[in-house]
Amino acid sequence: MKEILFASTNKGKYAEILEVAAAFANFKIVKPDELGLPTPEPQVEETGSTYEANSLLKAQAYHLWAGIPVIADDTGLEVTHLNGRPGVFSARYAGEPQNSQKNIEKLLGELGSETNRAARFMCVLTLVGLKSDPIVALGSFKGHIALAPSGGGGFGYDSVFIPKGESESLGQLKSRGVPLKTHRILAAQELFRLISKYA
Repeated sequence: MKEILFASTNKGKYAEILEVAAAFANFKIVKPDELGLPTPEPQVEETGSTYEANSLLKAQAYHLWAGIPVIADDTGLEVTHLNGRPGVFSARYAGEPQNSQKNIEKLLGELGSETNRAARFMCVLTLVGLKSDPIVALGSFKGHIALAPSGGGGFGYDSVFIPKGESESLGQLKSRGVPLKTHRILAAQELFRLISKYA
């Protein structure tokens, strides 16, 4: 069984990766704190201008640290009326230190009463260490931005993102355990399909 490190301590992200990996018996996904390494995990500054660049930075840093294949992700929310913002700056949209509530307040303030509230989540997963070249997969999850937050499930912008075809926020849906093909799950399905031949 091939052991692969998922370069994040976010429980929600880890759960989604595990959900997909369960269908591929040849891979075991581990978290950084399960490796028992003597040095702390790397703190990677996301200086890239694209999701692909940032996920590659993280994957390479964690691979150098752990010495095993690594999957890293970069995710962003893209709002049509805001010309794709906040995009790669989603996590720190309202500045440093990162604060989800302030990010949401800024987003809703910029949208105001705008009726075109179409948006999508994007996720890029990059795997390094399994072959010579990085393996990249992406997923997209469409919806729109609510007028106000609702639901305590999920993280980031989940409380204001209403998936296409749904009437509740992603936060509400996650808190009720509703199964969804999120951007990260779609990217993970594509990634594991691509790497299954290397198992």
